[in-house]
Amino acid sequence: MADLVGRRIGKFTGKWPFSSSKSYAGTAAFALSSFLAGVFLCSWFQHFGAFSLELSRDEQVLRIAFISLAASLVELIDSLDDNWTVPISAAVLSYLLLY
Repeated sequence: MADLVGRRIGKFTGKWPFSSSKSYAGTAAFALSSFLAGVFLCSWFQHFGAFSLELSRDEQVLRIAFISLAASLVELIDSLDDNWTVPISAAVLSYLLLY
């Protein structure tokens, strides 16, 4: 979503001062879409019994929001390959915060 939204809307919203290839709109789209996907997938997996979390629903949503925000910040680092760093950072944070 960051790439799709960033290319179309990013030229209107501006780029990050420290990253000429990343836009505000792309980062916001990444954070929002990863948050929504995370909440959906956790709900779906729990519904079908794939796993069970001891956290309340509100606590899960809050932690997923933090993970999504942290992953979107990692995605902003130009010197690293975000195809590797974003999933790894999200997986590590998910393991630490959700289990």
